[in-house]
Amino acid sequence: MPRQISRQSLDRHVLLIAELLACESASLKFRDQLIRFGPASMPLSSSSCLLLRRPLSSARVRLRQQMGCSDAYVAIVCGDILRTPLSGAVQLRVTQFTPVHSAGLLALSQSIGWQQTLEDWHRIFEAGMVFGHRSTEGEVVSSTALFVYGRALASIGMVIVRKDLRRQGLARAVIQHCLADLPNPETPTMLVARPDGQRLYGQLGFREVEPVHRLISRQRPDAHARCDISPLAVNDFTAIHQLDTEVYGANRETALKARIAQSDGGAVLRGGQARGVTGFALMTHQHDLLMVGPVIAPEFEAAVALIATLVAGYNRPVQIDIPDRQRQLLDVLRREGFQHDCTCPLMLLHAQNLPGRREQLFALSNRSLG
Repeated sequence: MPRQISRQSLDRHVLLIAELLACESASLKFRDQLIRFGPASMPLSSSSCLLLRRPLSSARVRLRQQMGCSDAYVAIVCGDILRTPLSGAVQLRVTQFTPVHSAGLLALSQSIGWQQTLEDWHRIFEAGMVFGHRSTEGEVVSSTALFVYGRALASIGMVIVRKDLRRQGLARAVIQHCLADLPNPETPTMLVARPDGQRLYGQLGFREVEPVHRLISRQRPDAHARCDISPLAVNDFTAIHQLDTEVYGANRETALKARIAQSDGGAVLRGGQARGVTGFALMTHQHDLLMVGPVIAPEFEAAVALIATLVAGYNRPVQIDIPDRQRQLLDVLRREGFQHDCTCPLMLLHAQNLPGRREQLFALSNRSLG
């Protein structure tokens, strides 16, 4: 068990931190509420806070050695966060969940108003791994899903922390655990960031690549272009898997199979004399929503036709997540009555750009799978 640092000994540790870092930073300042030790509900004097102008890795190593790394969790992040748990602060370990925990994960996602169903969580386990924390009573209190597409790409999603345990480092710990679990530590890793997590992801090294726009509508778009589109058949999988791999620049076979297994339908675009597969789209339902994605097509008119074919005959709201680069598709759908719901940045770690032929990806599978 980690050694707890009592309030009485806190000032001694603050002085030790200052002594260790003084030789490397000339700009140590004591500042109220900049860096907190333990839960935010525990007020501290200004002498318990340090402002660090830059990351100091060698100082971190010596700090861990002298205080005992297993005794405190220490994170020095470019002028930002240094936390050390006080006595009484909850200490939880990251664990890997299994499908047995699906009900607990569903309760967690529902507690913050997300719309996932039990089937959604089962499919997440089919496509990837789920990590998180459990309370001392055994309740699931945090989660993060990791989807690894070989060495070329990984995706992170379903980052959730129970409201009463936020700002205690749980999200940071589980995301760092996911990154450490990658087969290749330099694998480009993407995520779609919600506003409350964007700052943390930036601290962990993620940078924004492009916005992703979520549109919702009860209107049905018209297929302006005449295209050769047919329902997805079982024997189409090899062709759409190959196309998906080329467009994403990564092998998403497991995730694609899980997505198809959950789908309410799929549409395949064919072209050329051989009528080979040149595009496809999938649709799933979540409560009263029809969720369209991915949508892969050679150009935006074909993407509109795929979407229109897929949702025709359904009387439910349609939701779709479209990368910002697909401006023509965004403009067409808005003219057809789709409304803007929200925009979130797609962020990337360990690469400057996403792999593959992204100009042919008109809608994400979802925010977790990419």
